[in-house]
Amino acid sequence: MTSKGSNKKITIKKERKGTSDAPLSTREEESSTSGTEHTPRLTESTSSRSLTSHENTLTPRQSLSDLAMSARPEPQTRAEVIERIKELLLRKQQLIRESQDINDRLLEIKKEGGNLKQILFNTATLAPPPKTGASGVNVKMLIRSTNPPLMQKDRKDLTQREKVVIEVMTSEQVYLTGLRVMKEAYLAPMREKAANSKHIDERVVDEIFCNIELLHLINDGLCTTIEKRLETWGQAGSNENLGDILLEEGAKLKGPYCRFGAEYEKGAKTLASQLATNAEWKQVWEQLDDHVFESTKLRFNDYYITPVQRVPRYALLIRDLLKATPTTHSDYKMLCEAGSVIESIASNINMKIRESETTTHFAAMLSRGTAYARLKAEPAPFNQSRVWQKDGSILSICDLNDLKRTHVSKKDKELVLFNDILVASPFLNKKVPIQDCTSPTKIMWLSNLSPADKEKLGEEAETTYKMSLKVQGPENLWVIGFRSIADKTQWQNALIAQMGVTVTNITDSCLGTRKGGYKYKSGSEYEGEWAEGKPDGIGTMTTTDNVTWEGYWNQKYLCGVGEMNETYTGWKFTKAGEVTQEDPYNLWAPVETPTDRDWQLIMSNAKTTTVEEGSLLIEQGKKNTRLIKLLKGELAIEKTLVEGSPAVQVATLDKEGTILGETSVIQTITAATASVRAHTQVTIQEIDVSLLLSIFATEPGISLRFFRWIAKQLADKLRSMDSQKKPEEKKPEEPEKKTTSESEGGETTVEDPKSLKKTISNQAMGSSAGSPNAQLRTTSSQVALKQKKPVKGEEQEEDIHAKFGIDPKETLFKQTSCTLKAYLKKIGVLYLFKDHVVFSATVFGMNHNEVIPINTIIDIELEDGKDTLKIEAKGKKFSFVSVQDYQSITLLLMTLWEEVRTQDTTITGDISSLTGKERRALRKKESVRKGKESTTSTPVKQKGTVGVEERGTIDSITFSDSDWSLIFEGAALLECRPGEVIIRQGQRHHRIYQIVTGSCDVVVDKEEGRKHIVTLSKDSLLGEMTFLDHANQQATASVIAGKDGCGVYIIEGHFINMLMVYNPHLAGRFYSYICSILASRHSEREMQRK
Repeated sequence: MTSKGSNKKITIKKERKGTSDAPLSTREEESSTSGTEHTPRLTESTSSRSLTSHENTLTPRQSLSDLAMSARPEPQTRAEVIERIKELLLRKQQLIRESQDINDRLLEIKKEGGNLKQILFNTATLAPPPKTGASGVNVKMLIRSTNPPLMQKDRKDLTQREKVVIEVMTSEQVYLTGLRVMKEAYLAPMREKAANSKHIDERVVDEIFCNIELLHLINDGLCTTIEKRLETWGQAGSNENLGDILLEEGAKLKGPYCRFGAEYEKGAKTLASQLATNAEWKQVWEQLDDHVFESTKLRFNDYYITPVQRVPRYALLIRDLLKATPTTHSDYKMLCEAGSVIESIASNINMKIRESETTTHFAAMLSRGTAYARLKAEPAPFNQSRVWQKDGSILSICDLNDLKRTHVSKKDKELVLFNDILVASPFLNKKVPIQDCTSPTKIMWLSNLSPADKEKLGEEAETTYKMSLKVQGPENLWVIGFRSIADKTQWQNALIAQMGVTVTNITDSCLGTRKGGYKYKSGSEYEGEWAEGKPDGIGTMTTTDNVTWEGYWNQKYLCGVGEMNETYTGWKFTKAGEVTQEDPYNLWAPVETPTDRDWQLIMSNAKTTTVEEGSLLIEQGKKNTRLIKLLKGELAIEKTLVEGSPAVQVATLDKEGTILGETSVIQTITAATASVRAHTQVTIQEIDVSLLLSIFATEPGISLRFFRWIAKQLADKLRSMDSQKKPEEKKPEEPEKKTTSESEGGETTVEDPKSLKKTISNQAMGSSAGSPNAQLRTTSSQVALKQKKPVKGEEQEEDIHAKFGIDPKETLFKQTSCTLKAYLKKIGVLYLFKDHVVFSATVFGMNHNEVIPINTIIDIELEDGKDTLKIEAKGKKFSFVSVQDYQSITLLLMTLWEEVRTQDTTITGDISSLTGKERRALRKKESVRKGKESTTSTPVKQKGTVGVEERGTIDSITFSDSDWSLIFEGAALLECRPGEVIIRQGQRHHRIYQIVTGSCDVVVDKEEGRKHIVTLSKDSLLGEMTFLDHANQQATASVIAGKDGCGVYIIEGHFINMLMVYNPHLAGRFYSYICSILASRHSEREMQRK
């Protein structure tokens, strides 16, 4: 339809009766030049041709709604966009109706013979007479609008804050119009009909409309106050704040809006019921609804939802206003306070709506069976009320922990989701424990079926449970079958929303830790951290016998450590909610030294001997193999302070029970640091170290206390040495800077890396015949002929060969830094020999080596973009990442590997013609055979360390491979920024640290300021002395990351203690390891003193 008074054509694409969202569009000549604005917008040219109702006649220049819309800021969020679109559609529909009315009026005037040109300048003449429907109300007369001076300004002259202020007022006017329509066009006529009809109950009318009249009264006051404020906005001395109004009037919204929110769903269902069952009600209501729709193109349901949406809309408007208000503005603080009030009211409204829905759904569920009544109180919600979220039918459900509890029904089975529990109705009845039919949402893991699950389910895995979801909780493992992928997706999203974790897909939702409380069927209650349905992390369990277990839990090893009724101990939990104290070896006895019983067992096989005066019991510089206990007499301690000079007596011992030679069991101590001589005739007990170790092997508790006692003695000696004042020393000259260093992760090569790479590349490219493999073989032969003198780095090459047990004649081509991926990322050095690939890393003071003979390599995989090298050999797979000089070392490795394969006489034929899969299978077969024929050389023990694979005859006190695997599972790699504090002075901590990259500075804070003590480099250990006595010792200095940052390994003390519960024999071996580190450090300090 085209208006004669306008050059603009307004087209209705689609209009469907009964729908407020009918898609409409306008085609305007003044379109946006940006080309990116997709939101419908009305320009001033449009508004200048629109006419308003009798109540508010504006100038032809502009209308209130048009100016308000043009002054608004761009919407920022999805909710704002939706709100804006609704308002624009409403305004568009008003323009369409006005155009239709004007056309109708013009036609009537033309028929009556009127002068159209004269009439066009008198807009009041064109206005149609008021239309009234069944309600007798002219709906257009209910529109609320004003035109304050601020809205008469040109859009380009408005500030952003003024635009938002206008939007606040016009938005409130539009909303108030809707309240007025509900009140006068629906509520009043329905009450009038109720007074004269037996079939329309006034109480039902009041139930539907709830407190609409009160909401209208409150918002009328708010709107009026805002309109008055805008009348003087911008004038000298005027109040240009809105925060005070929103704060004062906003506080009045809570009670009424919370009530409407709580009653909204009930009112909507009551209205639907009346329309479905009451013919007279339906007739009257449809007349009223059609009348309103004729004027506004909106129906009752479109208005009815607006009070629920209004408070969140206030919050969005306040946010927009805050963005446009400087922090120094007098309105800023009040707007912040008003925003907090509105957010709180919105939260309460949502809660009331959910509570109302919950009540409604509980009432519906009770009609299905009295067993549902249990859900109101069981299981008791933890720190929250139970609120309904979703329900729906499913195809089937079973419990993988008990497949007898399987339900595949011909009729629908149902799931009910609350905010704290998921209910499986097939399992629900009065007799079973509530835990059997519910799963807590905050302690839930979702996943798809694994191959093991499918095998357990059998044929049903591909039929009944083809579209399924696995739900794991503390005491259940459900598999839920759905009828469609859409159902599964909806339920999956609903469950993830209630789990309280930030995941977006099914893969992530089966991972990670959870936090929450749960009451087991046994009656025990646990609150804390969880993993995979079991306690894991910090938490507290209270059992039915009122015993409290508080501390650290580990779901993998099913054990924990902490306080049992305030007594430190370890425990195990084998069944859900059942905990037992686990300390058969008295590991957690509160003693610092071996007990009298311990000494009795230790000396049970000792030999009693009388030694004459002057006899030498222990000789300085030689290995001692005896543990000695003084029974009677006096011993002298003698020490050679300067090499070549006579020994000096430094102390005498005469106390009965004195122990000597206790450090002889420490592997890193290969010689006594002092001599022990009989000062008088003495009586002693002595036992050989080998017998002592056999006792440790069967008595882990004694081993733990013995080595912890020695470790504390060594720690005290080190503290004493640190506290003694050191003489001033001249600053040593800086050593000549080396270009390559193993400790710095540098590289050492036979020749310059670039020239070597260039040589190999040129030779490979220069060969035009044969396959790529043939080119590599040719290159490798030439490279082998060009071997030069051994590499010289920080370590002599002979030392490197000896370190890994490799033939000294074998050439070392290259070494570079990289990281080996495992439980714990090991940062170390990769060595490439002619016949071996070796990786070496130091982790918590221990040297860990991997020696890979090249002739046992099955496959090599390269990932150039990630600098990753993957090697499969001798039944193991290695993944090296962040390989320095990646291109050079991988090219050389491939060359050496191809050369070995070419020279392999056990493989006949040209393997280059085989597929990768066939070649790997053939190499794997030969590698297995060779692995049985040869063994990897054992690395040579380094000074001050104990290698993983270099054990002697004292396995009972030496860490094994499996021990280190356990340690690595609990260790973490921490990347620290420059200046970041790792250990803070004065704090207690129970951790051991090792620097793996970069450096750290040790500083002490004093009254006069911060003092730098020392800079620690790669492989340095921290915190091992405080670890021994963390309850009483505070850190005496701070450790901060150096100027380039650092990487630090961390192992928590509580994890070590849990491993001791899991494997008690590890206890003594761990403290023996601590002793080795401290003893090595003590020896180094002694050497520095000399």
